[in-house]
Amino acid sequence: MSTNSYKVSIVIPCYNSSQTLEEAVNSCFSQGLDHFEIIMIDDGSTDETPRLMETLAKKHKEIKVFFNKENKGGGATRNIGINAADGEFICCLDSDNYFTPNSLHQMVSHLIKKSADGVAFHERRFFNGNNPNRYTSLFNTVLDRSINISDLFTDPNILLDNFLFTKKSFLKTQGYPEHHGFDTQGFEIRYLSAGNIVYICPGSIFYHRQVGKNQSYFEREYNAGNFSLNYYLCIEDILDLFSNTALKTITIFDIFKKTTLNDNLFVALKILHKKNLLFRKKSEEIDESMQIFIQAIETYKNQNYDKSLDYLRVCLKNGLSGKTIYYNMLRVAKGLSGTEKCLIEKEVSLLIEGMLTKPEILYKKYYRNPFLNRIISAVFNLRQKFS
Repeated sequence: MSTNSYKVSIVIPCYNSSQTLEEAVNSCFSQGLDHFEIIMIDDGSTDETPRLMETLAKKHKEIKVFFNKENKGGGATRNIGINAADGEFICCLDSDNYFTPNSLHQMVSHLIKKSADGVAFHERRFFNGNNPNRYTSLFNTVLDRSINISDLFTDPNILLDNFLFTKKSFLKTQGYPEHHGFDTQGFEIRYLSAGNIVYICPGSIFYHRQVGKNQSYFEREYNAGNFSLNYYLCIEDILDLFSNTALKTITIFDIFKKTTLNDNLFVALKILHKKNLLFRKKSEEIDESMQIFIQAIETYKNQNYDKSLDYLRVCLKNGLSGKTIYYNMLRVAKGLSGTEKCLIEKEVSLLIEGMLTKPEILYKKYYRNPFLNRIISAVFNLRQKFS
């Protein structure tokens, strides 16, 4: 069957994006696709975004629009759009970014050729504001094989935050996580751990706006000091893949204060991966104390809060008294109090804000350009040395 025999659904979550949305939408019409739809979901915007969405929908028959009554976050908004999609293939596009011409046609062809479940972009071009002619490129460099979950922890790591995938594989993955702010990072971990096959499409290009008027979901979470906490919630789906060393690191890591670009849980795990200590080897048995920790998380996910609390108590008796353990005890306590499952993490975060002194924010604003972040980091380190 030819590429154009399939329908592609392009899902665009929108939040206060009236200045960039039309550019994103226009790029969808240059993809060389015969059958496609654009699904836009407003996530409680306070600017002109909803009215612009309606204007664009009247102009283009391919557009469907949905409106969240309140801000639900990126994961829930993407899930709403994908569940409403008719296409065999799905691609999410942030409302401040855009595709280069024919990229999706190229990616659909590559997915069919490889009999894959998903295909990721080869090149990301990070640009400032409204000037796409000045950009910094980052490349997904694995072109000779499919992507595996360990590639997410390499340096530089593979990025699957915006990629093309089949709706069938999305349903297998059980969707984007909705209980934390790193929904795209969590989805790529879920997606690969579910056994889905993903390739990089050579030559495909994606433009990623670095400095915009409004912060992205990720930027808001990072600037709130939630990097390590959100990343911990991402990796809960794959705890059973980690070595004892990695599990011990996770349980004792200070997910509340070690949360900058230089010092966070993701960096700690990448260091372990570089030393070949991150993933459990076939011959390695999980320590009993680590197995109890994993069982505590699994029973929490299944809303068996009494059993989860029992496991966490054993963790404390075994000497696992890190911040991750305390965080999970707070989650269990909220569950036992009758808090709705979908609200537990949000309410615990509010509770923590009242209990902890906020860490010093090293970067006044997160910049999506990694090279710029390195410069800022270097300047900060020099200031620390000489202050």
